[in-house]
Amino acid sequence: MTDEVLLESWEGTGVSGYGYTYGVNWKCQTFMHETTHQITKIVIPLIKVGNPAGDYTIQIRNCVLRNSYWRPEGSTLCSKSILASDVSGSVSFVFATPATLNGNQVYGIVDSCVDGDSENYIGWYSYNAGSYRDTLCNKGASSDSGVTFGLYTTTDYRFEVWGYELPTHHKKHVPFKEPTRLERCIRNIMDARGLTEKEARDICVNDFHLDFEGDTQGNIRRAKTERHERLRQQKMDEEKIQLQKEQDEINRITKNLDSGLYKKMFAERRQ
Repeated sequence: MTDEVLLESWEGTGVSGYGYTYGVNWKCQTFMHETTHQITKIVIPLIKVGNPAGDYTIQIRNCVLRNSYWRPEGSTLCSKSILASDVSGSVSFVFATPATLNGNQVYGIVDSCVDGDSENYIGWYSYNAGSYRDTLCNKGASSDSGVTFGLYTTTDYRFEVWGYELPTHHKKHVPFKEPTRLERCIRNIMDARGLTEKEARDICVNDFHLDFEGDTQGNIRRAKTERHERLRQQKMDEEKIQLQKEQDEINRITKNLDSGLYKKMFAERRQ
């Protein structure tokens, strides 16, 4: 095993502040590392306000893509708890069983202090300027005990991720792939309207002209071309019908003339 190294970290700049963690109010920070690795510990700067009871817990979670952002709403990979009363300064959370994380995949650090309250809580420090990996990774907050997280995409919580780089043969490298515009469209429609994936896909493809690669402009051009072709064909069909009507009228008149009907009508008028 190689030496434990600092894999990812963020400090930020500007004015320092902190997010409150207590009861059902949890916090999170997502992160990503380029290569497959084992995560052994998390180090984060904390403040204890009042006298929170019970444990303060850190989890590493899988993230799910929702509304175009990666959120730590998946399964827990590893966790570590300490007494909330022992929190002071930068705290190192060492995992008894390190979790193996894929390279170029977003994961989440989630904290909780379920026995705290609005006067007795743990604060996780951040600065108000700078951003870790732009909007790919973000800090966030939950008000339902970590079931769902809202995100703040302009600043991030301070953190350090420590662990071991793994040989490339240990686990197949999984390249990170940004969701296509079609995938984001499907997820947004499903969340907003409560539809199935197939129903949402039909709306994105038929109404918004997104194909399986999310090529909006290309599909709009194709849709316009197809619409123009349909209108052109419709006009040709209408002209063909009109010509047929005119031809039918000519045939009718010719037939009547041949039958002597008009000769009889003219003879009656002269009388």
